Amino acid sequence: MRFARSVALSAAAMLVFTGCGSEGDPQAGDNPGSGSGNGSSAAPARTGPLSLPQLAESVDVQLAAKKSVKVTVSQDGAPATVTVSTRNGAPELALQIPPDENGGAVHVLRLRDGLYVMEETGGKPWVKFPTGSRNPQGQISAAMLGLAEAMIRTSQQKELLTAGGVIAGQVPEKVGSVDTTHYTVRVDVAKAVEKIDRKAFVTRHWALVQDIATGNRLAGAQQPATVTDAQADDLARRFARAMGGKPARYEFWVDAQGVPHKYTVTFPARKDTKATLTFAEWGTAQITPPPAGQVTVASDQPLGG
Repeated sequence: MRFARSVALSAAAMLVFTGCGSEGDPQAGDNPGSGSGNGSSAAPARTGPLSLPQLAESVDVQLAAKKSVKVTVSQDGAPATVTVSTRNGAPELALQIPPDENGGAVHVLRLRDGLYVMEETGGKPWVKFPTGSRNPQGQISAAMLGLAEAMIRTSQQKELLTAGGVIAGQVPEKVGSVDTTHYTVRVDVAKAVEKIDRKAFVTRHWALVQDIATGNRLAGAQQPATVTDAQADDLARRFARAMGGKPARYEFWVDAQGVPHKYTVTFPARKDTKATLTFAEWGTAQITPPPAGQVTVASDQPLGG
């Protein structure tokens, strides 16, 4: 199982800041969530150009209305597919990375009752880590999926975009056959970090802040119960300094109904890293749980235990 590669792909994308799952963490249940079902409502009608807060919230607005989406993420030539569904309440996710020269495929699900990881073994193909598991592999998977969710649900960018961002351009442009407006946003991260609530920011976005501030992509796998003010100030400012004084660049392609079709971000931390997301199957994307007979429940082994 290529946890290092899958965590690296999620973290290196640096798209948004982990904590979207705090809006509704997976809850324990008797059965895996199906991620299927009906029931979607129309998103609010769009009128005129979008503001910075509206751009940041565009994915969540459409997800609230349409209930699911499939997103292809490309970064440094390593594609991944992330599906998000809110049909069962709290967001459920499926992350898939195809095989390459570094190893086999990665397939991880976050459902209502825990995490499911596909293993390349001769036994049952799925391993389940119940919600709250202390198993280190499960905790790494949870951190990885937090980053993957943050890629999709862009509302957590709102605080940085409004505190340090400016819309540098907007032009009409097609994404495939769809007419969209292409917005370019530049964000002064150092300026933004001085304006926002740093403790709340670090607490919500622990995995990604640790990754960028320390250069260790696995540093955020286990978040402490409490983050002190001093820790938060130090990590947030180290996070900002890692940008090297350069702005982050965000680009959004949004159609006349306010539906996002494409999104890119370039962060200059350690090196310029650009990630591209394309959105598809709004309202029709599905997450299928593994059959119960193909699942083994992992032991609840704590880190260091």
